Amino acid sequence: MIYILLKMVITTFFLSFFASRDLKNRKVPNRPILIFFVIGCLFFAYDWYVSGLNLNNLVLTLIIPVFIMTMYKKKLFGGADCKVFISMAVWWPQQFLYMFIIGMLFAVTYGFLGRFDKFNKSLKLQIERGIPLLTCFTVSWIIVAFFSLISG
Repeated sequence: MIYILLKMVITTFFLSFFASRDLKNRKVPNRPILIFFVIGCLFFAYDWYVSGLNLNNLVLTLIIPVFIMTMYKKKLFGGADCKVFISMAVWWPQQFLYMFIIGMLFAVTYGFLGRFDKFNKSLKLQIERGIPLLTCFTVSWIIVAFFSLISG
């Protein structure tokens, strides 16, 4: 339990590095955030050493959170939604992976239908209301429960 709390705190500070960077002006983030970024790197290196470096671990630990922070910087998600997504990525990594896959499939499908602009506005409005978050979370739990029943 303490390890999970530690992981959540360090992940939050680690992600604050990406949130604080101004990529257009190439400003260096302030010193405390830079220190937490280094601590985060060391922590993740230790975490990978203990649990083994595999693709699943890499995706859950770095790629998805960085994607979320990129979307946050582009103002697709609001600040509160971003915090919810980050905490979900830490607490329920497997379910979050399913949510990410389902969300990407949904976005790509809508994009191919030629309604991406309309989808983008609709998605932003719905995310503010929390509808896709709840739907994806429910679907991901159903998927996990289904595979758990099959595997015994």
